[in-house]
Amino acid sequence: MMPKDALFTDVAINICSNKGFTLHNFIDSGAFKETYHISSNQSNYALKVFNFKNANERSEREINAMKRLNSDNIAKLIEVDNITYNGNEYLFILEEYLGGGTLSSLLQHQLLQRNEILQIGSDIINALLFTYKINVVHRDIKPDNIMFRDDTSQAVLVDFGLVRDLNETSLTQAFIPRGPGTAYFSSPEQLTNKKAMIDWRSDQFSLGVTLCVALFGLHPFEKPKINETIDSVSSFCSCNEEIKKQLIGLNLFPIIKMLEPFPVKRYRTPDTLIYDWKSL
Repeated sequence: MMPKDALFTDVAINICSNKGFTLHNFIDSGAFKETYHISSNQSNYALKVFNFKNANERSEREINAMKRLNSDNIAKLIEVDNITYNGNEYLFILEEYLGGGTLSSLLQHQLLQRNEILQIGSDIINALLFTYKINVVHRDIKPDNIMFRDDTSQAVLVDFGLVRDLNETSLTQAFIPRGPGTAYFSSPEQLTNKKAMIDWRSDQFSLGVTLCVALFGLHPFEKPKINETIDSVSSFCSCNEEIKKQLIGLNLFPIIKMLEPFPVKRYRTPDTLIYDWKSL
């Protein structure tokens, strides 16, 4: 993958020069930001660069959420600053660098075993305990946004670019038919933009989908076509019966509850989910 805008690379080089970092490579790009791997004194970091013109209120909420989240299973925010380059202002944030790659990359080579699902599930549920405590919703849990430290022994939730702070006014217009998120992994309430129903249980649903994809290579509401799968979820249909049977056979019954189409039937709090997860 290449940077969308070479100017961002120039800004990253300038930041590294001013701060004494070494720029290694481009990692990824989002709607308004680009991410680079940098290092200093044998410590590695992820550098995210935003153009101030495009750094909107969502960017502010991403940073504010990360400042308040303190969990081993959430990427750590190290520094927030800004820089002027060629007359333009850029916001940048420094995060810990996660050298173990993404769950997506891991799944390109193999599906996961039950013990691996238990570990990743435990780690991300722990992350959701912390988002629940400060009343924010990630809204984009998927294999791309689950990373690992230097090996795959600890999963970490990353990219809070679509975070919703339930203590603040929603930034999503009520008339939009579909809310923010990656449709394939989104909950029914996100897909139908039922904002009043969205809370940590929406992330719980997305994690359930992600774990099924990692375990079976299939969406738990799988249909012949992707758009039909998404339509099945947005219609508040029930999970695929064959997937349910396999989850029961593997004694992974909490995932079935996580995938309930209506939030009220999912786990009410992270504590109750953690309790059942630890019994597996």
